[in-house]
Amino acid sequence: MSIITMEEFQSDIERFLDLSEEEAVVITRDNGKPIKIEAISSDDILRYQAERCTP
Repeated sequence: MSIITMEEFQSDIERFLDLSEEEAVVITRDNGKPIKIEAISSDDILRYQAERCTP
């Protein structure tokens, strides 16, 4: 897990998005809760969509 500041993230967004495919990236913020970026599998997306679209 990498912990970075919002400024670091904004200075090299693509780098940290690529890194999030290998490990979780936590972005700290001065005026808000930290944000966690983590890659998920295609199966997770399909499962989420199925759950949300089920009446």
